[in-house]
Amino acid sequence: MSGNRFTALTVTPPAAPHNYQGEDSDNETRSNDIERPLLFSFSPPPASPTLSPQLSPTRPSHKWSISNLQNQIESTPQVRYIKNMISIYIPRHKLRPYFRGACRRLFSFILILIVLFTALTFVKYKAVPSLYTYDDIKFSWKPIEPLSYLKPINETFGEITLLLDGHAHTTESDGAMKPEMLLKWAIANGYSAIIVSDHNTIKGGLLAQQIAHDKFNDSIVVIPAMEYSSCRIHMNLIGINESIPFGPPSPSDEDLQKVIRHTHELGGLVSVNHIPWSNSTENWYQEGTLPNHPSREQLLEWGVDAFEIINGDTFDWVTYNFAQNHNLLMLTGSDVHSPSDGAYAWTTISTKDRSMAGIMSELREKRTSFLFDATGTRPRAYPKFNPAYYKMLPITLLADYWTSFYTETRGMYSFQDTFCHPRQFTMHTITLLARPIVKWARKVWLIWRTRLGLTPREQNDLGLVGMGASP
Repeated sequence: MSGNRFTALTVTPPAAPHNYQGEDSDNETRSNDIERPLLFSFSPPPASPTLSPQLSPTRPSHKWSISNLQNQIESTPQVRYIKNMISIYIPRHKLRPYFRGACRRLFSFILILIVLFTALTFVKYKAVPSLYTYDDIKFSWKPIEPLSYLKPINETFGEITLLLDGHAHTTESDGAMKPEMLLKWAIANGYSAIIVSDHNTIKGGLLAQQIAHDKFNDSIVVIPAMEYSSCRIHMNLIGINESIPFGPPSPSDEDLQKVIRHTHELGGLVSVNHIPWSNSTENWYQEGTLPNHPSREQLLEWGVDAFEIINGDTFDWVTYNFAQNHNLLMLTGSDVHSPSDGAYAWTTISTKDRSMAGIMSELREKRTSFLFDATGTRPRAYPKFNPAYYKMLPITLLADYWTSFYTETRGMYSFQDTFCHPRQFTMHTITLLARPIVKWARKVWLIWRTRLGLTPREQNDLGLVGMGASP
């Protein structure tokens, strides 16, 4: 043995003992085998690749080239091993076409996923029919008479001649009932007058007013209105005959004051809607449903005429006291959207003039009271299931599953094609698969990037031996 090289060592065992008489011939065979010399060869382990000083991370230098780096990488035992393994299974002359085909297949797979994701997302958010159909709704019960079992909160109010619903929606915004069906719902629930106030449009109110005259012989009085809807406040602009500009989604104080002044110029009244709902905490956020809602004091200073003290089945006691203390008009509103909604409150009016002008005069004079029943009316009209929805159900379920890997929250809708809260996007199941893969790939990439500049001892200290680095 000299230096770092081992010489071949030959060991010759002693001669086999003499064959005694009686031993079989197999002993001779074994003896002959034993007499063969045994050759033990020792080879040193492969030396670690020698690195040029330019590539050492501890000796940074700019004197290197891409070709030198590529040669350094390709000369490592690991890269040679991978090349040899690939050449065993794939002939060298077929290697490049194979990788080209693999890349094409991968690209096709990714493209299919993108198209599928886009199509199913569109189906979920745009193409799914409504679960219910509202085409043939009948209110088959005798109209309710709230005065037969309820008294106004102000028992000295006087003779009640009209019961008013101060807040209702049609299909012209987000309601489920067309204007004619809404009027049937109102009559069935004991109303003799109704303020039709669709979000940011007067169209539903004007249509309902015309239908009440043509088909109902003015047995129910319709007052057109527009519910000004933004990310700060919802207000009913009552008794106007045209839509009022409603932008931007998050109006300034001055923008809101302009809306109030414009409504007054058109001869209308401004009523602030559902303050408890507006100030309630928006789901998944730590702020109100309508952020930065003006205070009651601000609204009084800006010149609003009324407050909605009952919305649906919610009695706003704080606003009721505020309106009473400041001698403001108080209104109630069903805020009806669906025929299955019940009635909980009725604004009472005492006038012999059963017309829009007569009702508006009483509202301006603030001569109203109200009936309230937190239980709500008993008879309800329920929609039928939509066959078109169930025809699409398999695709809908697939779309729901495909989009269940993430959750997107955007908060309250502004009714101006935007949302009132920051968009939140949360990944779910897919992260359980993607995260470990990305983590492993990043670790391998870091190892291959750094291993050329590390000695075997440093690689062992960093735990890189089991990841393909040389020992």
